[in-house]
Amino acid sequence: MPRQAAWRQRHMHAEDTMTRRFLIAAAAALCLIGAGSSRAGSLSGDANGDGAVDLDDFVILKNHFGTPSGATVAEGDFDGDGDVDLDDFVILKQHFGQKL
Repeated sequence: MPRQAAWRQRHMHAEDTMTRRFLIAAAAALCLIGAGSSRAGSLSGDANGDGAVDLDDFVILKNHFGTPSGATVAEGDFDGDGDVDLDDFVILKQHFGQKL
């Protein structure tokens, strides 16, 4: 049992480190972005459909980041390829601050 506990602790630490690195990189990228112009209709990067690309959408993408297939826009798949990855984050980053 101690072996399993040690493995679990190392695995959870690695996962926390990856999440922390992702959040730091994402926060740095978001700080560099100003408000942009909006488009008529839907807005790329708007996961929750509230007409704005903001931190709520980032949290949705973060929570689903790494989903390998079957993801939807509501889960952060902004490029329509079924997964939630760095390409989707780039779309959110490009539209961050925009509102309809």
